[in-house]
Formats: sequence, C-alpha cells, structure tokens
Amino acid sequence: MNSHGFIKNIVDKNKIKIAREDCLNYLSENKEITNYSADISDYSKNINSLITKNIFLKVCDLLNINNPDLCSVELHIQRANCEGIPPHQDNFYHCIDYDKGLKILIPLQDISSVNGGLLFIDDKFDQTLLKHVPSNIRNFSSYIDNDTFNKINKKVVSYDMKIGDFSYHFLNSIHYSIGNKTSFDVMFLVYRYQSPEAKIDKNMENLYKECYSKHLDNIN
Repeated sequence: MNSHGFIKNIVDKNKIKIAREDCLNYLSENKEITNYSADISDYSKNINSLITKNIFLKVCDLLNINNPDLCSVELHIQRANCEGIPPHQDNFYHCIDYDKGLKILIPLQDISSVNGGLLFIDDKFDQTLLKHVPSNIRNFSSYIDNDTFNKINKKVVSYDMKIGDFSYHFLNSIHYSIGNKTSFDVMFLVYRYQSPEAKIDKNMENLYKECYSKHLDNIN
C-alpha cells in the first residue's frame, strides 16, 4: 500500500465554508497562534462534521479496523510568503507502529504545492523511520536533515486540491512543503486517527523527547 493518497470531491463544500469561518474566528480570538494549533476539535462541532460516514469508512478501510479513534484535529495556517515545512515523518513524534495511525488533510480553500500544499515522497506505507534532528522552527520540532534526505531514491508527488477534496497519509510517510509563494494565507485541517490497539514505543519516544528538548534549546 502506498504511504499517501488523494480523493476528489467527497467533502461537503458548504460545511467546509462554515468550518473555515469558524477557524477564522478561532484565530481572531487566539491572536498568539501564528501558523499551527495542535487540536481545535472542541472549538466547533462544524469542524468535526466534515468527516462524513463515507470518509470515516475510508479511514477504517485504510487502517483495516472498524473503530479508529480521532485523536486530534490540527489547524495549519500557511501564511502568505511563508517558508516551507522541512521533510519529516509524523511518526517520529507519535511513536507507534507504522500501520496504526493515519492523517486526513482537508483544505479550507484550493491548495497546491505553490501555496503551501504538501509534497510526498512516493513510497510504501511501511517506509523506514529515518533519523530526525532538532529544528529551530517554532511549532516544528524535528526534521530529516539534508544529508539523509538527499540519499533517498525518491519520486515526489503533490496534489492540486480543490475545496471538497482530501488527501491522506500514513505516519511513516515522508512529506514537506516549499512554503506559500502567494500573497494569500491558506488553511487546512488535519484529522489524526489511530487504532485503539496502538502502543507507544518507549525507545522511539525517548529519542523524540531528547530531540524535542534540543529543539527547545534552539528556539529559546
């Protein structure tokens, strides 16, 4: 199975418009947030309502279970002319088996690689977890350094997503962005699903904690 994918025209567009207004209100009420909020699922029921039965069943199919847990809903803001997101694998932070977690990305307006959309390394979902190093970017603790990333035999895939589309990726998927090259902010929501049977790998967790501590030193 591939580590990422894309499905067109399945999310209710009217609900997206409502959720987008809620996200704008959230940012207006929380002006300290610049580019990322870790979980806004409790802020508005409209945000959770974007996951319809058909989307949930797709999550179940991809994780090969019938009862995945929704762990969080992240809000990402790609500010106008912002820098990119370095290459990384989400499972360096989550520290579970590669097939026990999945993320659903729903854009709140049209998005592509030009205005902050993600680019994926085209590989299988059991892609090896690579070494990560601490970053000096706020709200982004760890990344795959250039030496490691440049050694990957890679084909890069990006999706031109319209309102109503969504993409998904497994936790070991390698992905990044080149930043928002336009003069308009772009937002997207990321829903993190996980198997109830997922267990934290303590060795992986300790590596992440060590990296995170160095990241905090870098930004302070």
